[in-house]
Amino acid sequence: MKIDVDFEIFGILAFYSAILLAKILVMPVLVAKQRINKKVSVSVDESTCSGSTAATDSSEVFANPEDKAFVPGGEVSIKHTDQDVERYRRAHLNDLENILPFIFLATLFCFTNPGIEFARCLFQLFTIARIGHTIFYCAPRARKAWLRFASCGVGWVINAYMAFSVFMYNF
Repeated sequence: MKIDVDFEIFGILAFYSAILLAKILVMPVLVAKQRINKKVSVSVDESTCSGSTAATDSSEVFANPEDKAFVPGGEVSIKHTDQDVERYRRAHLNDLENILPFIFLATLFCFTNPGIEFARCLFQLFTIARIGHTIFYCAPRARKAWLRFASCGVGWVINAYMAFSVFMYNF
């Protein structure tokens, strides 16, 4: 079998993959920012690092005492869950579950010799859908379940289409 690939498609894929990977890299920073703003510890172990045996009595949330300097006001109360922190954390997990398979499938899809504009359209749509999903999931004023579902669905359909195309091309 001869492999004939248009390298322009790989350039387009590299561009949109870089955007999506940058998004993955930004999400943990946003989660950490939410944790600091909401004064939420990551785990019970971190909240008891000051030597206190009861997590609910401790005033330390961070693994290192100097990390407390990042908290406005310096006073920290123990919380191990917060709706907004969990929302950002789940958005990040959802990105990992969708973006990494997209990059793999899109790379394989490039070997099926799709039209350049069609491939660009798929890659753009997926990127917009993933950014939209995060906005519709995390931004307080944009929290609409049906929009989040639609944006996630668009990404899923694109991944499914590319997987099917790869399968059919090699069948």
